[in-house]
Amino acid sequence: MKKLFVLLVSVVFASCSQDQIESSNPLAVNASLSVLDGKMLSFKDDKSFIKEYSALSELKTTKEIQNWISAKGHTSLLDTLEASEGIQDSIVSNTRIIYSDPIKAIVNADSKFKISGKVIWLNERNLYILTEKDQNKNLQELKTMKTDLDVYGIISNLNADQKSNIVSRNVIPNENRIKTFVKNLPNNKRNILDLFNETIVINDQIVSSKMFLRSIFQYKSCSFWRCTWKTDSEYCQIETNGSVNCTVCGEFNDWVLYSLQGELFTGSKTFLLATWTGGTPPQIIGYSNFAVSGDVRWKTAPSSYSYLQPISWY
Repeated sequence: MKKLFVLLVSVVFASCSQDQIESSNPLAVNASLSVLDGKMLSFKDDKSFIKEYSALSELKTTKEIQNWISAKGHTSLLDTLEASEGIQDSIVSNTRIIYSDPIKAIVNADSKFKISGKVIWLNERNLYILTEKDQNKNLQELKTMKTDLDVYGIISNLNADQKSNIVSRNVIPNENRIKTFVKNLPNNKRNILDLFNETIVINDQIVSSKMFLRSIFQYKSCSFWRCTWKTDSEYCQIETNGSVNCTVCGEFNDWVLYSLQGELFTGSKTFLLATWTGGTPPQIIGYSNFAVSGDVRWKTAPSSYSYLQPISWY
């Protein structure tokens, strides 16, 4: 009989000093996992890539991840990709492809990095291997030939139509699904909360699966011709209010849960909510699922007025 595992993450609102944050920096012992090779970060193997990606996921502030990028010395996709891209409309689509800040910090402005000497190019959900003759081609050239490239791995994109086609591996329920919550604010501003899963598959095996919450503050910028949404650079804080319930059904219980405790950020930031520890994921059977429910409270600094947004994951 299937058992129901209910894990409760209780959090309190607390502002941590920068010294406290940096002293617990999970990257302190992993500083040499990647090195700069030309314009790309290079990892010696898959394990090193996932280990540094996981450590980046645990960083609490915008400053910490920017310090890591600066120390590495490369131009990351995180610093060149506009967070508001793809979410200009008043109705925000749940079909967008979202990458976590750690992924965007690792790949360069051309979405490339190296593993085991191979140049890897991230495009949509696939991690492609670039041969030596293809490494210097621009993005438009690569996109026209991507069907001819070998796939190294995927940031998986599981949907209902694909379930019946997966026979060679176990799966994480709701791989790379997304649920979006939009809160309209005074003065033509809004906050977009994206609750999403990011699962990485290499050699047809799941090597990482994480649940993230991304917050993007935007303001409407209007010219004579049109209005667009742009990322607001105002400092913000985000926390859970009271508790967030994370429920795991069936045998799917190998998760570590994290809390948000007044985390400070600017404009856009992804926050780690839960990470899979590497147990055997179940096959998709019935309604096995990972679920989240609870409230997120956030405010702009130094404003004392806060907003409450209920979140849920099916």
